[in-house]
Amino acid sequence: MNNPQNAALVANSERDEITIYAVGGAGINLGLKLQNAMRGRTASIFGRVRVVFADTSRSNVTAAVPESDCYIMKGCDGAGKKRDEHAQLIIERTPEILLKFKPTKHNIVIGSAGGGSGSVLGPSIVSQLLAKGEAVTAITIGSTATLKDAENTLNTLKSYEGAVRMRERPVGLTYLENSHELSRAKIDERVIQFVTCMAVLFSGNNAELDSQDLHNWRDFHRVTSFGPRLAFLDIVGGEREVNMSDDRVLISVATLSAQDRDSAIHGATPEYQAVGYVSPDAKEAHEPLPIHFMLFDGVFRPIVDRLSELVTRLKDEAEARRASSSSVLSSHDRVESNGLVL
Repeated sequence: MNNPQNAALVANSERDEITIYAVGGAGINLGLKLQNAMRGRTASIFGRVRVVFADTSRSNVTAAVPESDCYIMKGCDGAGKKRDEHAQLIIERTPEILLKFKPTKHNIVIGSAGGGSGSVLGPSIVSQLLAKGEAVTAITIGSTATLKDAENTLNTLKSYEGAVRMRERPVGLTYLENSHELSRAKIDERVIQFVTCMAVLFSGNNAELDSQDLHNWRDFHRVTSFGPRLAFLDIVGGEREVNMSDDRVLISVATLSAQDRDSAIHGATPEYQAVGYVSPDAKEAHEPLPIHFMLFDGVFRPIVDRLSELVTRLKDEAEARRASSSSVLSSHDRVESNGLVL
């Protein structure tokens, strides 16, 4: 590696462009918050972020969503958490979405895993981007509030892995799950923080970190012993030691550091690491440095096992309830032709 002391901290005056595909109701709500959070971030330390929106209903589309940045599927009015309601139509229309909102150098897909539209739009757009050879990462928000939420979340995660297998390219996916500990407000905050960090990573203005470095970090099957797979994307800042366990295998890392900081990962050694050096402005804005963008294997297996067990248990409980009679009618009641009991 070249000595960072000899490197220009701002590589280009131009900024790379990032497209955020905010899909479904939850995705649109998050997209609007991201739009506000990224507004005014014009410094060269940030990539140019454009948020675009796609859904099967206008119910979450407010006046704050420009018509030019919005794709609503005709002939639909939401999916009501029923993932197969418009699935085939979504698959057919995904190329239209990418024709209207052309992919850029870096792309991030954001939506819920527990709903009906975003949980299909998200994996479908990711799959199409992979097929086109585009750079993509994703964020999805799961839920176990109801049986339907849990079942949708489980099948959405499986859909992302299905896209990876079909396209034979890896995907870094950040998974957040609504819970008592992780409220909707906290999730929104984390997503904004995540995208802000990604906007710095993908700015094109980090010394010694070029497009090929990021390509190899993301398409890690090119430079490591790991084949294409669905990888868990986590961001760890500062000198905090990485919490490793048997189900967390570190694959590859992209690191943003300052000239005077150690870029090593404490507690773990990846097969691949690309390091870039940020400008002094970024150093002040994004303490603590270094920031590690980490791709892990093994994280989703226990998540899927937990969701599968929960779905099975909830279905068994529902079946037991159906088997017990809860009717208020007795065999002696006379029901008239219109349903009345007189």
